[in-house]
Amino acid sequence: MTQDSLILRARRVEYLSKLDEDLFFEWLNKLPCVLGVEGIGDELLITVATNAVDDACLRELLAIFFRYQINMKQLAAFKDEQNRRWFSNATAYWHSKVFTKNTAP
Repeated sequence: MTQDSLILRARRVEYLSKLDEDLFFEWLNKLPCVLGVEGIGDELLITVATNAVDDACLRELLAIFFRYQINMKQLAAFKDEQNRRWFSNATAYWHSKVFTKNTAP
C-alpha cells in the first residue's frame, strides 16, 4: 500500500449465485479508483487510489458495500470538503452505516 492508497476490507462476502459473484468482481474492477482486489482467507482486500475517489466512484463503493453487506464505516475515510454536503446527508440510505458509531459491546 502506498501513501495514496487505502485498503478496504470485505469479510465473508456472501454471493447469491456464481453470476452474482462474477458481477461483484466485475463491478469493482470497472471502478477507476480500485487498483486491485486480493483474497486472503475469508477476506477481500480492496486497494483504492485515494486521489481517484471522486463522487461517482464513492457512490459506487457505497452501493457495492451496501448491496453486499460489507462494513461501510471504513468509507467514512473518504469524507472531504468537496463531498461533505451530500456524503454526510443524514437522510441518505448509507448515513447510519457509515457515520453512526457502534455502541454494542
